[in-house]
Amino acid sequence: MSAGPFQYRAHRAGPLSAGVRRTADLPNRAVRPFRAGPRTGLAHTMFKDHEVSAPSHTERVVDDTTVVELCGEIDLCTGPPLSARLDSLTAVPFPDLVLDLRQVAFIDCSGLRTLCRARNRVLARGGRLRLVIESARLLSILRCVDLGEAFEVVPGPPDGARPASRADRVAATAC
Repeated sequence: MSAGPFQYRAHRAGPLSAGVRRTADLPNRAVRPFRAGPRTGLAHTMFKDHEVSAPSHTERVVDDTTVVELCGEIDLCTGPPLSARLDSLTAVPFPDLVLDLRQVAFIDCSGLRTLCRARNRVLARGGRLRLVIESARLLSILRCVDLGEAFEVVPGPPDGARPASRADRVAATAC
């Protein structure tokens, strides 16, 4: 028996039990759609500054390694454009990518998702992804979500950089 609208399954496996009430059976409790209140409070405070925020990064090439220096915040607002750029960098076979996170001030779960997506794409194409992290706070965040061993963390980016190609510089935004 499938559960239709306004039905709840019992916590144990099996069909709906007789003891489980449907929301339609509850007296004086109409289901009301959620309406967002005025743009105040914590959620508004968190996102009001992000209207002009964009992921800031620079790119350079060292030998065959692309070094992406990220700065600012990697969050729900800045993650998707950054993810799109990392997708284009990891679209080639055997990508070698270094993400320099030393100037990243904040990262949330969507930022972690962006890093994981880049890692998965690099590994699927037989490449290598390294993170440059100096912040004990960021390292502890990675450990807390069981990603401490998933990434190769290096002490610094490769030396001897040359500027990225013109197309890469056009796509990049300076810090």
